[in-house]
Amino acid sequence: MRVVSPNELCFPDYGGNLLFNTLGNLEVDARAGLLFIDFESGGMLHIIGRARICWDLPETMRSAGVERLIFFNIERLVNRDHAFPHSFDFVSYSPHLGAEGQDSKIPQ
Repeated sequence: MRVVSPNELCFPDYGGNLLFNTLGNLEVDARAGLLFIDFESGGMLHIIGRARICWDLPETMRSAGVERLIFFNIERLVNRDHAFPHSFDFVSYSPHLGAEGQDSKIPQ
């Protein structure tokens, strides 16, 4: 997930089950939500907005496995402290990410 501007986020989409159900839904109706959970504090951040799919990618991104980029325009934020009743300890970042949890394939 990258912050593109104060009102826009961007994240890559990789091949999964190849059904494209969610992407098809976004093409028809761009309204979407993102939910981020802080597993240590129990806080939840709900981001409401509209998604746009970028299908035209540079070859360098495609060769790295990125199939498309999702741009998310933020319309509303809802922050809820202590909303998630479970807690977990951080173990490590995904091996697909760099040491700081950054995906180097997302444009800056």
